[in-house]
Amino acid sequence: MSTTFDESRVRRVQQGVSTGGQFTAQPRSETGVSLAGDTITRHDHQRFFTPAGQAELAVALHEKTGWEIVGSDGGTSTYLAVRSPNGRILSLAGVVSEHTWLRRVHSIDTVGSAARTLDVTQARAHLDAERNGSVGLRAREVADILVGSNEAALTDLEPPIDETDEGTYTRALCYQLAHELHQATGWPIVVVGDGPGGVTGWVHAGVQRPDGAIVDVRGVHEDQGWVDEWAEMVDSYGEDEEDYDGDRVWVYRLDEVGGTDQLPADPYEGIAQSDRDRTRQVAQLLLAEHA
Repeated sequence: MSTTFDESRVRRVQQGVSTGGQFTAQPRSETGVSLAGDTITRHDHQRFFTPAGQAELAVALHEKTGWEIVGSDGGTSTYLAVRSPNGRILSLAGVVSEHTWLRRVHSIDTVGSAARTLDVTQARAHLDAERNGSVGLRAREVADILVGSNEAALTDLEPPIDETDEGTYTRALCYQLAHELHQATGWPIVVVGDGPGGVTGWVHAGVQRPDGAIVDVRGVHEDQGWVDEWAEMVDSYGEDEEDYDGDRVWVYRLDEVGGTDQLPADPYEGIAQSDRDRTRQVAQLLLAEHA
C-alpha cells in the first residue's frame, strides 16, 4: 500500500501576531521545527537558542565572517548575535533588523535599549563552562549554513526590499517608514483603525498618494484591500471592548485619529542608527518604484 502526503491538508497556525501601530505585540522566534531534509535540526535549535548557545554560535559566526558580536541584556541573561556590514542582525533565528532582534530578546518595548558591541573575549565568557571559551564543530557548521543561506541579505550595503524589511515595517517601524515617505513627498500619513474616537486605535501606517492609492513596505494598495489586510487585527483588539464598532474600521489620516498624540516627537527615539539608515533606504526604494 502506498500513501501520498497532501500538504494542503495540513493546518497551518500563525506563529505570532505583531503590529507596528499603537499596539505592539511581541513577535515570537520560530521554534525551528525540523522537516526531512533540513540541515539545521531541532537539536540545533534546542542547543543554540539558550543564552550560552547563542554566545557559542555568535563566536562561531564572528570567526567565520569577522563581523562584530553584539549583546543585549534581557532580564538575567545576555543574548548574543553578530551584526553584518549593512547593520542587520544574524542569529539562529535568521536575519532581522536590530529593532526586531531587541524586541525578541527583551520581550518588551525597546525604547532606550540598544545592542552593545562585545569583543571576542567578552563573548567567550558567556559560553558554557565546559566549552572553556572555545566553540564546537557543530557551531561552526551551523554558522556556515546561516551565512551561506543569507549572504546576499547580509552583505549588500543597499539590499532590495526583502522579507527582513517586510517583518520590520509591518511589525514595528511602519510609522517611521511612513514618516520618511511623508517627508519626501508630502503625502499624508494614513492608518487602519476604527476611526476618530474609536476604542481600539490604529494598527498599521502608510502614506496615501494623490490618486488615492496607499504605499507601505509591501508596495501599492487600494484602500479596500489594505483595510482587508489589517482589519482582523483591529478586530482582535476591539472585540472585547464594549463600545467597539467594527464597521468603522477604515483608512484614516493619522491626524484625524489623534495618532500623533501617542508618538514621540522624534520618530526615531530609541531606534538604532542602522535601522534609521535602512528606513531611509527603504523609503527611497519604494519611491523609485511607486512615486
